[in-house]
Amino acid sequence: MRRLWKRIGLCALAAAMALCACGCGGGDEVPAELRGHWVDVNGNMVLDVRGSKLTVTGPWNNIYNVKMETEGDITLLANKKDGGLFGSMSPLEVCDDGLYAYEQVLDADGHMYHFVREEDLPKYTEIRDLSTDAPKSIESNKLTSFSLVFYNSGGSYGLDPEFFKGTYSWTLERTENGVCHMSFRVMGDSYIACDFDGDVKESYAVGLARLLEDAGIEALNGYYWKNDVRARGWSLWAEYASGETLSLMAAGEAAAECPFDLPRLIDYAMEQGLVLKW
Repeated sequence: MRRLWKRIGLCALAAAMALCACGCGGGDEVPAELRGHWVDVNGNMVLDVRGSKLTVTGPWNNIYNVKMETEGDITLLANKKDGGLFGSMSPLEVCDDGLYAYEQVLDADGHMYHFVREEDLPKYTEIRDLSTDAPKSIESNKLTSFSLVFYNSGGSYGLDPEFFKGTYSWTLERTENGVCHMSFRVMGDSYIACDFDGDVKESYAVGLARLLEDAGIEALNGYYWKNDVRARGWSLWAEYASGETLSLMAAGEAAAECPFDLPRLIDYAMEQGLVLKW
């Protein structure tokens, strides 16, 4: 019930702010529903809104004069100067689950800000087990599709430090004529460390299916852990000729852990003579 009233209140707030932006409201003060203390789910920045003032505390500290703006159906809390920006942070978009902004950067994936009331923070940071009750064994040993995607920040999941930082994407697909085609790519922030693309023997595909069983991955089928903090996740997917499937994933801070021996799988991928290079 409390969430329902909050949603109703925010909808009314958006309508009221739209009127203010069109000059139909009075004063420059931020609506009462937006005033107070806000904390970033994805970091350590905090905002304090008082009247028409926004105090930013965190990576930088400053006080801004703010105004409400509308862009179509989007409502923004913006700086009165500097094109609406707050330093390197974009104007704040007012949503039903808080305030969103992004970091203005030219050549990288900038920070995504998600501000919520401090008392609401636990529901976003709590790691939840959303696993499904999927079959824990696979009868078929004939893979038709396989995918493993994860981010290595340097020694992640017990990987050898020799493996480059970046996003790892390993796929195996069975073509219409039955040939197994494998790709293995490592993408860093500004480089490609590995880009393999080629056919593999049937025995290699069978060995991968056996490895998924021996490594206990089949027994984890349906695994899904997550929280709502912005962080790179990982996923493993496999489909078999029988129609059986494997699905494991983690998102947010839950993706910092992996319940299976990921380095063992990567060692098997490397058996195809993959070369990691700049």
